[in-house]
Amino acid sequence: MNTSQPPSDEHFGDYYDGERALAQRVAVREDHGDYGDVLVLDLPDGQNVVLWPCDAVRTLPDQSNYDTLTIGLDDNTSARLVLRDPVACAMVARACPNLATPLRPPSKWRQAITAATVGAVSVAALILVVLPMLAGVLAGFTNVRAELKMGETHFELTRSAFSPGNTPLKFCAAPDGVAAMNKITARIADGVALPYPLKVAVLDDRASQIPNAYALPGGYITFFDSLIQLSESPDEIAAVFAHELGHVVLDHSVASVLERMTTFVIVSLLSGDFTGAAGLGAGIISSGYSRAAETEADVYAQERLTDVGLPPAALGSLFARMSEDHPEVTGVLAHLSSHPEMAARIQAAAAADTGTATAPALSDTEWQALRDICSVVSDDAP
Repeated sequence: MNTSQPPSDEHFGDYYDGERALAQRVAVREDHGDYGDVLVLDLPDGQNVVLWPCDAVRTLPDQSNYDTLTIGLDDNTSARLVLRDPVACAMVARACPNLATPLRPPSKWRQAITAATVGAVSVAALILVVLPMLAGVLAGFTNVRAELKMGETHFELTRSAFSPGNTPLKFCAAPDGVAAMNKITARIADGVALPYPLKVAVLDDRASQIPNAYALPGGYITFFDSLIQLSESPDEIAAVFAHELGHVVLDHSVASVLERMTTFVIVSLLSGDFTGAAGLGAGIISSGYSRAAETEADVYAQERLTDVGLPPAALGSLFARMSEDHPEVTGVLAHLSSHPEMAARIQAAAAADTGTATAPALSDTEWQALRDICSVVSDDAP
């Protein structure tokens, strides 16, 4: 606020505006003009003033220093004026009829909102930044036995979470189809050093189709049958397998599970609600990987496919077709097909294809057997 009124009976005090822990030396005077009975605080810039209605001025209670007078306004603000001049104190006592009334403490809502905001930002930073970094580091030090147990537990969670009924999804177990999938696995994983055998499965999702594939700790790589049905060649299935194998070899699956489990625990502790544990497995799968992890798995798949004489471009062709022809796809492949960098990833897969592919992943007969793998289903892994 601006004023052109010349000072009268001017005194000085230290003004704290309640926003900053900074004292401003202000001239203090009383005024009985257009604004009523007010204390005028002339700010140091010489241009602006603060007006305090005299009848709203109160004394800060429990003042231990009797050489000073600390006053404020009875409006739940934190602004304060400290006076050390006895003449100034007497002027204020004369001008302000309610000065003897103790000042009420300011409302805590602002502090509470600030604290809540800072807390929310801190939790968000923990979940979005710290935990992913920490999970990536810890993944490389995870005990093999613990990783196997982690994978087994989450594999069973996903079988139940993605089932439309009350029983877990069944394994597709037609012998010729299992043999065809094993042939793809053996060709691509040949020479890959892992501390445990790969556990590759196809699950029967015909009752509620989820075109999807995912990797879990401990070497679990799982396909849903609907993904096989949507693929146009065994090379596309081989490319997806190579990509998921990359997640296993590069410890992405362990890091993802550690991150999601830790996030679940933190959120549950803050909310007091642990009822979402049953959906943790599905959440881990549907949330997908980071952009960096997907790129690393892509590069790994391209190199593996090239090494075993299969076309890296098959990975991009499957994702491109699914994003164009199957917009209703959910889960990991939906995440991939809608990824902002998907066009670049498809181009990278095509560029990595040197045209040196040898025999296809399967013969026509074997490919048909893989497509018929769910003609036999079982509660147990084949």
